[in-house]
Amino acid sequence: MKIFMALCLSVLMTSCMTIGNYQQVTSGQIGCPPGEIVIADVTDAVLAGMTATWKAECDSKIYYCSMQTSHQGGAQTTCTERKKD
Repeated sequence: MKIFMALCLSVLMTSCMTIGNYQQVTSGQIGCPPGEIVIADVTDAVLAGMTATWKAECDSKIYYCSMQTSHQGGAQTTCTERKKD
């Protein structure tokens, strides 16, 4: 039963995220206030163990972010600034 509940929580954490949620988890990664971050190209993780991806823009910089979910209900978020051409 614990595994089932953790799986359900993981699914809910990512599949029900709003743009505001993505702004909040991105903020700590890129150093911009959530209200100044524009989120685009979101691909939600539907099941635990999958990865959600999105593009974030702030202060004319573009970042590519991902969130890896776990079967225990946690998630790890990382963002990397787009390389200059």
